[in-house]
Amino acid sequence: MGPRPSNTGVYPCGPVTESPTLLHRWDWYRASVPASPQLVLLAIQKALEARDGVKGTLTPGRPRYSFKQAEIVSCASGHRVCEVLYGGQNPNPCVDASGESAQFIAGILRENGTHYVSRGDVAVDRAAPGLFTAWTALALKLAKLHGLQCRVVSSPTDLDAGSTVYLGSRKSEVFLRVYERGKKVARDEGVAPDLMHLYRDAVRAELEFKPQKRLMKQALGSTAPEALWGVTVWLQDFAREAFAMNAEPINFRQRREADHERALRAVGTQYGRHLERLYRDCGYDDAQSFRTLRDYAGIPDHS
Repeated sequence: MGPRPSNTGVYPCGPVTESPTLLHRWDWYRASVPASPQLVLLAIQKALEARDGVKGTLTPGRPRYSFKQAEIVSCASGHRVCEVLYGGQNPNPCVDASGESAQFIAGILRENGTHYVSRGDVAVDRAAPGLFTAWTALALKLAKLHGLQCRVVSSPTDLDAGSTVYLGSRKSEVFLRVYERGKKVARDEGVAPDLMHLYRDAVRAELEFKPQKRLMKQALGSTAPEALWGVTVWLQDFAREAFAMNAEPINFRQRREADHERALRAVGTQYGRHLERLYRDCGYDDAQSFRTLRDYAGIPDHS
């Protein structure tokens, strides 16, 4: 993923001073949502309509991740916004968004309540002479200090092909890519060789986080993207030296789920569609839905 990476003959530079325009944003957001696919698609289309004036279009996608159906949501310009996968053994649809749309989709899901993030990538873009060399040296230093895998990929015959550094293991929860994004963009857009100097110094650092535990996935659904640099010690070190940023340590603590919570979860999983229909029949009124459910369960009214 990303461009083909650079030379290994790099030397440490001083820490990079943080720019006031430094942004940490979602570049990939994949989450499971405890709702029907119809409601999820409707929420996304409504958000698109509020943003663009047009609710966007749906076209069939390619099912994967054990799902049986998929819908691609596109905006008015035809740009792909996300994909919603559903059907199969998993009762909850999966929303998958990358690139420029990831931040938008993350905002929609966060506004609409609980969801479980299975992948969240955070991107930081900077541009400065020698920046890729400095960040490559930093990655190599952290690999040695923390015992991490580190791989530098480049084209020795094409300096404008772009280079990438991979830090950590793709099989672990946390992984980091640093690459010469400007060169990749210039190559993809067919920029003339005499204009390459305008793109050559643009670099991206991209953190990939794939939590494994359910509670971690839920907690990530309300965590700010910049906070993820605190998820490991080596990422904190990278953020401090690369961005002049003190990332607070973050720990997604796991607690044992109580029997009562487990029982309620089982009820929701088994009877979720019936509960959703009840909610709809009650005009999406929370209080009326609860009173109806209470009556069915034979629970006395103590109000």
